[in-house]
Amino acid sequence: MDPLDLVAIVAGVALLSVATVDIFLTVMHYDGYGPASRRLYRAWWWTARQVVQRFGPGRAARPLAAAGTAMLLATILMWIALAWIGFALLYLPFIDDGFMHSAPGGSPWMDAVYFSGIALSTVGFGDVVPVTPGLRLLAAAESLAGFAILTVTISYLLGVYGVLRDQSLLGAMIDDQTEGTGDSVVLARGLLDRSDPATKLDELHRGILSHGEGLQLYPIVHYLRRTVPRRSAIFILRMVGEASAHLRWGLPPPHEVARDPAVAGLIRAQARLIDDMRVHFESPDDAQGANPGGGVAARERFDAIREALAPESEGFDARVDERFEAWAEFVGDLERVVAHAAAELAMEADEIGLPPDSDDA
Repeated sequence: MDPLDLVAIVAGVALLSVATVDIFLTVMHYDGYGPASRRLYRAWWWTARQVVQRFGPGRAARPLAAAGTAMLLATILMWIALAWIGFALLYLPFIDDGFMHSAPGGSPWMDAVYFSGIALSTVGFGDVVPVTPGLRLLAAAESLAGFAILTVTISYLLGVYGVLRDQSLLGAMIDDQTEGTGDSVVLARGLLDRSDPATKLDELHRGILSHGEGLQLYPIVHYLRRTVPRRSAIFILRMVGEASAHLRWGLPPPHEVARDPAVAGLIRAQARLIDDMRVHFESPDDAQGANPGGGVAARERFDAIREALAPESEGFDARVDERFEAWAEFVGDLERVVAHAAAELAMEADEIGLPPDSDDA
């Protein structure tokens, strides 16, 4: 066999292996996504951000929303292209002697690509036909692969839009419960004022865990900019993260809600989502945005939260400084990451209810 033919076969097997691994890890594997998809997401989003920067402030939202949706199509096309070219490379060494051509004289490479395309799509025009048993089996395998890719693609799209639907429902519920104010203190007070706050906290915890699992399974959802920002993962992260911190550290320690395991669970779940958001948007440590920090303005905000949640405990000062430091660290990290991710998605701070920047005194 000619060395170039051997190279073509090795390259074809490599491309098919990449496609198989990437589809398996992206669609079927529960705890990750494929290396090719990961690189495509990062490159696609970086390119989109470079392009939309030319649109100027306030005009990048629509192009970024289109870029995120197009990323779905690009992922599917990448899988198809890898399989298409991979099988074509396997056919190439045998295209002259192993196939019957009704219209001979074409380029071997174009004939291989053409036959791979009609086999993958299961069209089968019959103008190029394999004549050896091995090539016939390979063509049948490609047809099955094409059918499998179609099935996987449908499953992938349904999964992504299922996560988006659940995300919209959760965001809408949170927004409605705060009467559209986008105020996390209102959300925290609403949970406290319920007749059975423990049950509501458990329901919210399950909802956030389900949302986080959806983002883990379909990480491309991070890049799909929502037309209504308050239906986005960023808004949900900010609202639930801040409300959880308010309940955990803004209430006096003897309060039953402050000690509720669901509140601690919400804090841990939000911390995982913060790390996840930071990975996808590569949030720098000096990201612009609200940051409670440890200054006077942050302490005033914290004291106002304490007063709003438990006014009857105004004189309870045990370990309040320690609780403030824990609250400020968590909320500061959350709001930095949220502000950076919102900027990446061309969302204004007021669209997701971020508090204005505060200067430490």
